[in-house]
Amino acid sequence: MSEPQMNNRSGSLYEAIVGAIQSDGTLPRDFSLPREENEDPKALRFADGAKDGISLYHMAPDKRDIKPLTEVVGLIAAGSFDAARECLRLFFSMGEFTLMLPLIDDLQEWIVAHKDAIDPEKLYAFCVEEAKTGAERERVKFALACLELLNTGADEGVRNLVRVLALSDEFTLYALFLMRQWPDGNALIFDTAQHVSGWGRIHAVERLEPDTAEIRRWLLREGWQNNVMAAYSALTCLEKSGVIARMAEGVLEEDDYASLTGLLPALLEEGGPVAGIGALENAPAFLAGYLDCAEQRAASLVDYNAVLALQTYCAAQEPPLTPLAGRCAALLDRPACRDLAERAAETGEDLDFAKAMGVDVTARVLTLLGEDYRAHYALLYLLHDSPAALKQAAALAESALPLDALSTGAQDERGFGPEYALHHALGYTVQFLDTLPGTGEALVAAALNCPVTNCRASALRTLAAWKQAGYGAEGAVMEALSRLRETEENKELKQQIKALS
Repeated sequence: MSEPQMNNRSGSLYEAIVGAIQSDGTLPRDFSLPREENEDPKALRFADGAKDGISLYHMAPDKRDIKPLTEVVGLIAAGSFDAARECLRLFFSMGEFTLMLPLIDDLQEWIVAHKDAIDPEKLYAFCVEEAKTGAERERVKFALACLELLNTGADEGVRNLVRVLALSDEFTLYALFLMRQWPDGNALIFDTAQHVSGWGRIHAVERLEPDTAEIRRWLLREGWQNNVMAAYSALTCLEKSGVIARMAEGVLEEDDYASLTGLLPALLEEGGPVAGIGALENAPAFLAGYLDCAEQRAASLVDYNAVLALQTYCAAQEPPLTPLAGRCAALLDRPACRDLAERAAETGEDLDFAKAMGVDVTARVLTLLGEDYRAHYALLYLLHDSPAALKQAAALAESALPLDALSTGAQDERGFGPEYALHHALGYTVQFLDTLPGTGEALVAAALNCPVTNCRASALRTLAAWKQAGYGAEGAVMEALSRLRETEENKELKQQIKALS
């Protein structure tokens, strides 16, 4: 995995974005804004836009006192720009989750209420400069939030500035707030949606008006495809695309069916942060209409995977949607579907589907593990119901993983970065040995001596399961456990070690 593309920390965030724009007007998929000076270089890095996305979809608003920000506005109004910047820096360095997003409404209301005491030209000049030269995310967002209250639609320089910032998922939402006030705002939101692929696309889709056939077509075919989670936008795209009405009228095009098939599994994800199919009016009728199409057109693994997801969903409802589940079962029982499942197992193209269809994938998984364990260890979950196969996999792991290099001693290491890929492979492998007391002792011993905390935690959980089954640690495992008793610093893991005594 390549390192995220980042620019010189000394440059503005706007310049970092400008310097990374590709010929198609997008940023590289691995682009990330540079770390800020106050960030711990070993801390977990959130993807651009993730903090705001998590705050918006998963957390209650953090209603902090906006008085420090109103004082900043006062400094700006007085022309004390340097002091305003320093106050902003101090305010947003108070904590990792001191964010601008939950404060926007209160701050804007305050500015409007005190507009007679604020020089709009000074506020405009400060915010444009801060948005263009700022090197800290939340300060740039403060500037964009204030610009939302000012007349920016006719300023081509500001429009271009906002459109560039919108290309970063970190700033897309704030740029959209500005764009929607411009006469051509919806067209620009549509353009932005097509040039971002992460949290920015999710926000753009939510705010995009489906006022043209081109937009409606794009929403169905691509709008829900983002690199965060399709479920965030699945229902929105379905409802805005107009495809429900077309399906009811019997005029569904082949591309419509293919797009619905891709979107359906995300739509069926219930219980998450956003509404799914359950929020759709008369969802059973829509699903029945989809099955009408599938019964005529299903031919690929993608098609049948969607039917399988629908069958699982229907069976899990209270009460179960038995008629629809029965229609799904009939589709999945077709010889063509069975043939696809068999081929998927043979080629390894879709082992999940093959196993769900009752095809034994054990031999194929073991072959892949034997060919390149490091590349395919994540397939171990497909062997969870086969103790004999897991024992074979453990032997393959002992041969493939450099256990001495991975067991360099306990540390408080989170294991972020590609250099820890094999440490995680070891920890992942060890957790599948919990039902096989004594199997893979060399793996468990190495994991107990691994610097990555989660890897040691996996080994201790496995040993706890072994102990309940009557296993007594000995040899290399006993030696590693004794050493860990003396060196482990994590309080939770210390308690687990104590429980093993």
